Amino acid sequence: MASTSNRTGGGSSYGGAAPYRSRDGLSTRPVASSDEIQLRIDPMHADLDDEISGLRSQVKQLRNVAQEIGSEAKFQKDFLDQLQMTMIKAQAGVKNNIRKLNKSIIKHGCIFMNFSRNTRCLKCKAEGPKRVATDDVQMKKGDWNCPG
Repeated sequence: MASTSNRTGGGSSYGGAAPYRSRDGLSTRPVASSDEIQLRIDPMHADLDDEISGLRSQVKQLRNVAQEIGSEAKFQKDFLDQLQMTMIKAQAGVKNNIRKLNKSIIKHGCIFMNFSRNTRCLKCKAEGPKRVATDDVQMKKGDWNCPG
């Protein structure tokens, strides 16, 4: 059942591959639709069983390629879905942090930095502290942040 394969290079309607011709008795003919291949068998030179088994192996290879393409497409779809879910979670986290920050600013009101000589806040006119702790302050001694 061994058959010789004579494929020649060159352009054709089969994606740049030469028409299938494995024996002298067989030849292909291009047709209007690229999904079809017409096969002409010369009964004097053709071994039909060899040709059928060759075509079956090609169909099997194409089926395997199609399955690989399908599994790769599924993997990419799952990856994109997971990436989209991660983005949604990240956006929700950023939104939540901004909400907390805004809430903190509203809660504390004015956070204007005042100098030690000011008894009232220059921005909101709130009363300044009676005494300023200088332990962990990174400002000059006596400067204060408005608590209002």
